[in-house]
Amino acid sequence: MIPSKRSILARVGAEAFIGPNHIAAQEPAATVGRRTPSGANKPGDFGGEALPEWLRGELPDIKRNLALNSRTNHLALLLMLSIFTECCGWRRTMTFESPSHSSAVEIWQTGIANDFGTRVALVVDGRRTFVFENRRDALVSFVHVYWSPEERQASVLLSGLNYFVLAWDLRSGRPIPFESLRNDFARSIETTYRVPKGVDPFKWTGEAEAQKAFFALHPDIHLSYR
Repeated sequence: MIPSKRSILARVGAEAFIGPNHIAAQEPAATVGRRTPSGANKPGDFGGEALPEWLRGELPDIKRNLALNSRTNHLALLLMLSIFTECCGWRRTMTFESPSHSSAVEIWQTGIANDFGTRVALVVDGRRTFVFENRRDALVSFVHVYWSPEERQASVLLSGLNYFVLAWDLRSGRPIPFESLRNDFARSIETTYRVPKGVDPFKWTGEAEAQKAFFALHPDIHLSYR
């Protein structure tokens, strides 16, 4: 009995992808196929059944092409997984130390494409605690940090596609109302960036002028979207 073209191609494809020995090992002994006079099935002989003439010359090319496609698909999958991991992994992109250098506020963003997510970490006495995370429209173009006298409190503003303000008590590490530091924070922005008189410093942080001034003040900050 000569096997059909469909059954032959299916068998060739299976052997090319996972190997003839593995196929034979998974099949029940009664269905492995007829045995050759030597008493064992050979890879590609289809259980001792004769191959049609039209397939004899094409069989090596078919196997080679199927194996090549399999390797190509595996490489493409590995590449996509690598890119996915990089985009979803985190890296520190900004660090703002306190005047005494005993504490810091860190901005962490996603790897290759920094605008896929933003995290804020508070570092006190060498201990890092992530206190905020945003994964929506996470493009950050302006950041300002204010430290209270004696560095008992800290606050941060992030501006870009979104706008966030945060504040903490450094001794306890707990969040506090930003409004308790709002006036001092506003004066800090005005002093640092020479905001024009009569302009709301918080609204100013969303302007292109503010973003340009921020990166000029921090030339060591390099982001994928800038």
